[in-house]
Amino acid sequence: MASTAEIRSLILDAENVLRERRRTTADEAEKRALKEAIDALRLELDALDLADLGAHAAALNGLATTLEGAVRALRQRPFDQVLGQLQKLFDRIGAAQGHVPRALPEPVAAVVVAPLVEPAAVEPMAAAAEPVAGDDVPTRLAALFASCKVRPERLVEIDRFYVEPLLAGRRSYEQVGTQLAIPWWFVGIVHGLEGGYSFETHLHNGDPLTARTVHVPAGRPEAGAPPFPWVDSANDALTLRRLGNLADWSVGAALDRLERYNGLGYRNRGLASPYLWSFSTHYTKGKFVEDGVFDPDFVSKQCGGAVVLRRLVELKLVALDGRSGEVEAARALAAGSVDQADPLEQVPAFATRTTKAEVAFPGVVGIGAKANSRPAWQVQAWCNLNGTATSLDGVFGEGTADAVRRFQADRGIPATGSVDERSWIELTGPVRRVLARIAAEPGATLNDVVTRVARQHLAQHPRELIVAGESNSGPWVRLYMNGKEGEDQLWCAGFVCFVVGQAAAALGMAMPFPRQVGVDALVKDARASGRFVAERDLPTGMARRTRLRPGMLFVRRRAAGDWTHTGIVTEIGDTSFRSIEGNTNDEGSDNGFEVCERSRSYDGKDFIALV
Repeated sequence: MASTAEIRSLILDAENVLRERRRTTADEAEKRALKEAIDALRLELDALDLADLGAHAAALNGLATTLEGAVRALRQRPFDQVLGQLQKLFDRIGAAQGHVPRALPEPVAAVVVAPLVEPAAVEPMAAAAEPVAGDDVPTRLAALFASCKVRPERLVEIDRFYVEPLLAGRRSYEQVGTQLAIPWWFVGIVHGLEGGYSFETHLHNGDPLTARTVHVPAGRPEAGAPPFPWVDSANDALTLRRLGNLADWSVGAALDRLERYNGLGYRNRGLASPYLWSFSTHYTKGKFVEDGVFDPDFVSKQCGGAVVLRRLVELKLVALDGRSGEVEAARALAAGSVDQADPLEQVPAFATRTTKAEVAFPGVVGIGAKANSRPAWQVQAWCNLNGTATSLDGVFGEGTADAVRRFQADRGIPATGSVDERSWIELTGPVRRVLARIAAEPGATLNDVVTRVARQHLAQHPRELIVAGESNSGPWVRLYMNGKEGEDQLWCAGFVCFVVGQAAAALGMAMPFPRQVGVDALVKDARASGRFVAERDLPTGMARRTRLRPGMLFVRRRAAGDWTHTGIVTEIGDTSFRSIEGNTNDEGSDNGFEVCERSRSYDGKDFIALV
């Protein structure tokens, strides 16, 4: 049995942990509960001075009971290191009592114990991001996902501590995911598993952002200096694991990558990984309690990533395509998104005013809004662009209200038919996502960032509308044409200038050439500044690979001295190149209706360098 001095030390250490947590939490109910626990510890400390050795067992039991109550009082993230510290105290209490240390208590009633982050099953970097050829693991994982049943006693805990913070962080996950072509929900699930949804920790492994990572993978990010922005560290983590720009994000492939992120120790043992399946009927017990140490009887206290995704499907926050297995996550509501940062951080300097006009909340818009007012037109336009079509007449009537209700229901927003701030943010979500902050890698050139920004736009499928009989209209055209729209507003040059300006803003530099809205004007300026590369100067594949590079502009030549279309080069080949273009279509029109990715021959094309 522990001595009086040892028990006193335990009580004082426990008090210090609870006091620090009380100092940092913003939840008033939690503060009150922790104060009660601290007061109880002080009483136990006073009583200990009067106790004889025979009362030590009761003192240890009283300490454990007090700490269990404190754990159940934890209600608000971030949980920092408090759970790990409390678990160590429970271990010490168990050792002092001479039996197996007790685990953190299970949740009770409406107050739920927050999860601890899982340790890695094996050294995480031992496995590649992609399965080997012929591997049927994704198929088996997809089948497991289809048969997965969430344990009903865990639903409250999952919704409170996993689904809610996942949705609340959606904008940050989209910011990272858009840059790397990774679904935002995958980034969010990894964040929950590795960092408990705390934006103060590295996505690599949950280590604090105030220093490089200490645990595997250690020393990340290699570039930059602490404290690291969460987005930059997350980008590094996902790039390190080669998860960027992969084509297949069906549920089986996604779960395979998620398991590999943690390690294949469970798979190598023929076991269902708690990293995926904890809190479901596919998992009962067995866990790596530290790197390389497996306890067959230990039960994971962290919800698995596949179960979180299963719950998102059940709540209709995401949908699963029955044929492709792809997760359709566009409709998940960004809970709390009204508190997100201004999305105008990296827009071109010439477009700040007009861009703000497109995304700024105009106030609640509903039936009775002034006819032909800008908000009425905007709501109708965005309903059409988001798939709930209605008339484009500037009159917010019952038809428009019904379109808004359909949009709201599809996004999980209360279907009122009026556009409040949360509905507005979701309606304008596509343009907000193209404006997501780009974290330029060390040594990145303007050309590098231009191609990244162009892909960020392409992912949101910008397209025009026909308004009052005129094409080249709608929010996307106004964004690229500095507020203008209409039949004569051919917007391919406006698109490339906006992308270049946005990339320049991401690098903290000025627009490298004057913004133009005409292709001939782009060519004239390029010739005057020595940035023009004519087709005749590119007679061979070698010449093309030498003179051209991704991020440059191409211009389509109709006749000598007459250029009609432009876009951004993304890949260079010997006989053809790839591009991302605005105001085109699948047929390559010079006056189409959308942003497309195309393959083009070099015939009739000249090129423009950025600098």
